[in-house]
Amino acid sequence: MYTTPLKMIVTRAHCDGHLHRNPFAQYHASISVKERQFLTEEELQTLINHPFSDPSFAKMRDIFVFGCLTGISFIDIKNLTTDNLVNINGGWWIVAKRKKTKVPFRVMLLDSAMKIIERYEPFRKGNRLFDFLSNQHANRKLKQIAKGFPPLESP
Repeated sequence: MYTTPLKMIVTRAHCDGHLHRNPFAQYHASISVKERQFLTEEELQTLINHPFSDPSFAKMRDIFVFGCLTGISFIDIKNLTTDNLVNINGGWWIVAKRKKTKVPFRVMLLDSAMKIIERYEPFRKGNRLFDFLSNQHANRKLKQIAKGFPPLESP
């Protein structure tokens, strides 16, 4: 995991003349691919229906569920504004560009995703659809939420 960045640093130091030899010259890191687990519909419904006493957990759950329903990445959800909501032929769509690749995307909103947007409308600051802190903060909250649920079974 950390060998590739270390190899890059050592190679740069060797090329700049700080090291006489590169100890990573013949080393090739093997890439381990981890198979992703997915939530089942039942698991997602359990999460959606779970009552949280702390509103910050409920908010992170809703943002996570919004991402599940739309397929939009976390950073793109964070950057969504009211300008990205477009009514096309009587249905609501999100029209935006990916932050990472600048590739445009359009997602038709299901009623449940639209309800999540409407739920947080009174709490908007400016024109952002959702107001939350960083990815790190969101991951911390989601991990705390996940501790309260049984682990996913491997298929």
